[in-house]
Amino acid sequence: MSLYIRDANSSGAIETMAKLGPSLLTTSFGEFEFLNAIHLRLFRKEADPGQVRAVEAAFQSHLTGRVISVQPIPPEIYSTAIQIVRRFTPRLGIRSLDLLHVASALAIKVDTFLTFDRSQKRLAEVAGLKTL
Repeated sequence: MSLYIRDANSSGAIETMAKLGPSLLTTSFGEFEFLNAIHLRLFRKEADPGQVRAVEAAFQSHLTGRVISVQPIPPEIYSTAIQIVRRFTPRLGIRSLDLLHVASALAIKVDTFLTFDRSQKRLAEVAGLKTL
């Protein structure tokens, strides 16, 4: 989101993209949550329809140009998520959607997990992922 709509994390997102280059990987769940977050900004009147269309077009351009690749959610995501629930939720109090993001990353075998969310970052780290 921070790459497309200016917020407190935009500078960090731009810096991270410059460092990593065009090779981001997400799941269809990540794509869904990104698009929902954009449209939620419209509902909250934090963006207008033109801004939402522009963000969607920029995101689509990144997909077409393979700056971002979307992988389907592997079936094992839920068994991975259940293992994470049992290991970490009692200690860390993890939200379900954060847990699914980390389980998705583990299932598609990413080497680095990108997030500005502290809870997601902490979970990703204890689950064995490198974070930025």
